[in-house]
Amino acid sequence: MTTPRKPYVIVVGIDFSDIGNAALARAFELASAEEDGEVHVVYVARGYGPLVHMDTGAELVTATMDDASQKLKVFVEEREMTVMLVVDL
Repeated sequence: MTTPRKPYVIVVGIDFSDIGNAALARAFELASAEEDGEVHVVYVARGYGPLVHMDTGAELVTATMDDASQKLKVFVEEREMTVMLVVDL
């Protein structure tokens, strides 16, 4: 019986800064070099009752957890596509 291969997981924290963006890009590069590479992104938002504050560097966003999660997902996916295009060239 073959043991299933565990994914190669990279956990990267971001803060929307240039350094955080560079760390995210590097995490995608490293994960793309692995057969089962995965990137798990962490951002710490300040809670405010049912809302959270996200400081994106350009603005302070107050949103529901679902909206903040969606904003983070879009941000990460945009960077992932950029890194994948550069790596594929």
